[in-house]
Amino acid sequence: MQDTQLSVLLQAVNAAGVVGLLGFMVLAFYRGDLIARSLLDRILALYEQQIAELSERILKRLEEVVKK
Repeated sequence: MQDTQLSVLLQAVNAAGVVGLLGFMVLAFYRGDLIARSLLDRILALYEQQIAELSERILKRLEEVVKK
């Protein structure tokens, strides 16, 4: 059970890191410092999909932990 809780915690930290990275990229784009809009759009679409899948897995595991 301890491993499951640690795994969920690490996945939550990973998700927060991804959100932070996306925030930085969006700000850098709007300031014109970093990357082209077309590249940013592709990256954001991929991260949006990954975050949705990761969020679903985290919620399922949290439900399992709470039920135990």
